[in-house]
Amino acid sequence: MAHWLDRLAGHVRLPQFMARPVPGAPPSRRLLWLRRSLVPAALTLLVVALAGSTVAVIRYDRPPQLGSPGRVTADLRPTPEEAIAPAASGILVSATLKGDGTIDVVERLHLREPRDVVVLGVQRPAATQDPTSAPEQVPQALGVTLTADGRPVTAPRRVTTEPSFVALTSPSTELVLRYQLVGTTVRSRQSVPGRALTTLAPIGAATEDGLGLTVQLTPQGSTILNLVCPDLSGARAATCATETAGRWRTTTPLSAAPGVTLAQVDLDQ
Repeated sequence: MAHWLDRLAGHVRLPQFMARPVPGAPPSRRLLWLRRSLVPAALTLLVVALAGSTVAVIRYDRPPQLGSPGRVTADLRPTPEEAIAPAASGILVSATLKGDGTIDVVERLHLREPRDVVVLGVQRPAATQDPTSAPEQVPQALGVTLTADGRPVTAPRRVTTEPSFVALTSPSTELVLRYQLVGTTVRSRQSVPGRALTTLAPIGAATEDGLGLTVQLTPQGSTILNLVCPDLSGARAATCATETAGRWRTTTPLSAAPGVTLAQVDLDQ
């Protein structure tokens, strides 16, 4: 630092008392005093300036607080790595089993690729229907409504076991179906009164191959005794779902095609 001061003195006209000494002559007491006083003072100022700059950076790099003064120009938007990943493709079936055996269903499909055609069809029940069953007990979905990427789409109000093809106005990945299933709950003729077997499967599974499936079944005027997945092998078929407060939900990965789940139930009507 003293050398730096000597060089500075060569470029700046100093007062008489700070004049540069004659070469070879010993430094005066005043110059020694200036060196001993200015060097620590200059170091102190340099440290304070650096500390102030660091504090300022930290202060403005933090998220702004309400009512704080100053302008923050930092970009606080999340980076692509911090963005929330999209939901996995698959089908979620949320169903409510009523006391008469009908099932109100909300079926949500998240497709991997945009589709412009939706394929609908009701799965045939696992149990054999009584040949004398009334026509309204034929397996079918009634009151069907469909939205594609949030836009209503004209769809057949009634879907049977025969496939129906619904054209969309534009390719979509998010589909929501609402309907009532009838004829898929078959009462047991040789068991306790009210005992029945319910078949539950998504009606839109044929729209795209390889989709996963999650099923949630809630009782309303009925009791669900168990929920099994016959497409799985061994003990996994009987342990694919868990029950919480009467509501059953599959916990084992399932394939949506055919994606059949069976529930043994007691109906109140």
